[in-house]
Amino acid sequence: MKQKKQFVHIGQIIQNYLKSDGHSVSWLARQIHCERTKIYRIFNSEVIDTGTLRRISEALKYDFFACLSNSLSENCR
Repeated sequence: MKQKKQFVHIGQIIQNYLKSDGHSVSWLARQIHCERTKIYRIFNSEVIDTGTLRRISEALKYDFFACLSNSLSENCR
């Protein structure tokens, strides 16, 4: 029997990682050069463009692309 792929909500993963890492929304907004409101929109998004995801990955020093490629939530915070 084929196992169903688990869906990864990248916005929630980023939000959880940011919180566990002890950084604020304002901090992340400054790091990726955008408004805080964009960060909140990212948290609510199931998808994200690769350029923004790269900047977030660099700012938080975490490979969010690996979370997406593995499609397994236990590999992500």
